Amino acid sequence: MREVRVSSSWTLFYKIFLPTVWIVFVVTITAFTLFSNKIASLPYAIAIQGTMVMVLLLGLVFLWFTLMNLKRIEMAEDSFYITNYFKTYRYSYSSIKHISDINLYVMRIGVIEFISDSSFGKKVYFVERKKVWEDYIASHPEQFAHID
Repeated sequence: MREVRVSSSWTLFYKIFLPTVWIVFVVTITAFTLFSNKIASLPYAIAIQGTMVMVLLLGLVFLWFTLMNLKRIEMAEDSFYITNYFKTYRYSYSSIKHISDINLYVMRIGVIEFISDSSFGKKVYFVERKKVWEDYIASHPEQFAHID
């Protein structure tokens, strides 16, 4: 019973590395604009500081609801596994209500919708390994027969 990883290796980059680097970079620039005497002496200091705080807050909200929600998915014969790199949960194929994907041209985001809430919510998002994902679904039609 071998597990097949159907989510991309880029998931770790998009979920952990990119948000961490972005947050450190933008927090540093925001702190500089808020606490720098050179910025405070500019005529539009309040506008610059306010803009940086808004960029930081909007970026954090964007990251929280998009990239940081990505999961890693592994399929096995009897069940599949979902992990956020800290916790891993096992689910049966019968718990899936619907599977779809979103083509963003640079990557494809897979969406697994559950019949009832899972540990990660009603929907789980992952970066697809397109060929592996399609091959797995094609070679295991009995596991996905109940899905609309």
